Amino acid sequence: MVLNTLHFVADLRKPKDVMGGLPKLPKPRPKELDMALSLVDEMTAPWRPDDFRDEYSERVEDLIKAKKSGKEIAHEDEPEPSADVVDLFEALSRSVKSRKGGGKKRAKAPKKQPDLTDLSKTDLDKLAREKNVKGRSKMTRTELEKALKAS
Repeated sequence: MVLNTLHFVADLRKPKDVMGGLPKLPKPRPKELDMALSLVDEMTAPWRPDDFRDEYSERVEDLIKAKKSGKEIAHEDEPEPSADVVDLFEALSRSVKSRKGGGKKRAKAPKKQPDLTDLSKTDLDKLAREKNVKGRSKMTRTELEKALKAS
């Protein structure tokens, strides 16, 4: 497919007047050209239009037929917002406060276990690294919480 924008003659300008000179590009090495050509050859396949369907148009046509025959058209409800939405600013604020010790200088208290449910997976991973939890890189957030509670 080709899309052309038509302009009036007065709107046409020479590219060098608008952009100035184009940067000089280095000549590609023969190995780079060979690799590019072999990559294009590997990824080239014959065009088989039967492999593709216009599902959107089919659905629109089905809706038109249903409406024409008098059927009631049911609209899909808006999807519910995800419950996993995290307030990024709030999470960042908690992270900064925890690193600075809440912003106030206090006498050092014995280190207690932070509330793991408030920590991000990255923070849980850092804590697991500090506590030398084995297999932490393959753990999910829930598994990290359990392993840290057990340690």
